[in-house]
Amino acid sequence: MKSPLCQQIVVSPLSHLRGLQGNRQPHPGKVSDNLERVRKIGFGNPRWFRVLTIEDSKIISNVVLQYGDNKTLTPLMTLDYAAANDGTASSNRATITNDFDMAFPECKVRFAMKPGDYSVTGGKIEQIIKADKASVYDVRIPVAAKAKAVVTIQRR
Repeated sequence: MKSPLCQQIVVSPLSHLRGLQGNRQPHPGKVSDNLERVRKIGFGNPRWFRVLTIEDSKIISNVVLQYGDNKTLTPLMTLDYAAANDGTASSNRATITNDFDMAFPECKVRFAMKPGDYSVTGGKIEQIIKADKASVYDVRIPVAAKAKAVVTIQRR
């Protein structure tokens, strides 16, 4: 049984690359350059990653996973918003589709909404950032293996 202080961390070749380069983010339009650097450094195929779980101060390494299906070139986890997620909506719905054989109990969904107060169903509010032009809600949502999860947000 997992303790309440459980956290999953995704370790991917690109995150290793950023760490080696002083946390530099990949440049827009230069993804291929960054992927080539990953290969040259020796991290292999950047489409693979590992999820680490921290439980009671112990690091547990899970199986290595692949981002998507090589045959169809489709991702194995997607996030879809029902409305534009750009600070103009007063309600929205996010659907996470998980085609992995592994559950992700702490997925984070970020909603950018019109300024105001909102209620959330299907997830737990982690933080709220209020600004003049938008209210940003970060919501944690558990997603079971081979399943979909839905979280909605609406103005109170």
